Amino acid sequence: MSGGARVEVVGGPRCVATLNVAATRLGRLTDGSRRASDVIASTARLRAPKRTGRLAASIAPSPQGSTARVRVPVRYAWPVHSGVPSLGQPARPFLANAAELTEPVWVEGYRRNVEQVMSKVEGA
Repeated sequence: MSGGARVEVVGGPRCVATLNVAATRLGRLTDGSRRASDVIASTARLRAPKRTGRLAASIAPSPQGSTARVRVPVRYAWPVHSGVPSLGQPARPFLANAAELTEPVWVEGYRRNVEQVMSKVEGA
């Protein structure tokens, strides 16, 4: 069989180059993490217990790369959130509840971010 089939890939180098760029951008997803951090933080502010308002006011989005993060710098945030059973203080998981409640919104933000990155792949 000396007349074997021949395959020609058109646009292969361009596809490889743009896929490499997409892989780097997918590792970051900064738009998605920023949107997710914003929506979770704003919802957590509304759901936080408010004796003085200081806890709610301290909640801030703090995205890091592709990870959505929310920062709550007051010392008593974690005991309020998770509770202190030995003191009879029930958990008031305002952060976890905010993340769960807004999940469809921030998942959609990440999906759009991935779509935006992948729309730039060429040559396939």
